[in-house]
Amino acid sequence: MAPAPAVQPHFEACASTASLFLYAQGSAILCLHHDTLAIERRFQSHQENIDFISVDNVSERGAGRLVVSYDVGQTAIIWDIFTGTEIARFASFDHLRIASWMRNGNVAFGKRIITSYP
Repeated sequence: MAPAPAVQPHFEACASTASLFLYAQGSAILCLHHDTLAIERRFQSHQENIDFISVDNVSERGAGRLVVSYDVGQTAIIWDIFTGTEIARFASFDHLRIASWMRNGNVAFGKRIITSYP
């Protein structure tokens, strides 16, 4: 008997700030209050399912206010969590795997996650 094919685990994209939990539901992002899980707002500008979400919890500029989301159609959107305003939109030529905010308020994208060190 042949072994069963390996199943890749699938996680829904999510992130959090000090007061909000962000959860991807298809092509929308739900912003929920930590204590009640009541929906505060919903971001719906993506056309494809969201692959990952990253919140700026490190810079003075963002201070838990900015979030970047990336969909399987290779579009990244930077949002203002408090107003729901789309600040910027980017298209990628390669599939991205990760985004990380820097202390100066910029966001860095990567397409490969290193899992082992030499």
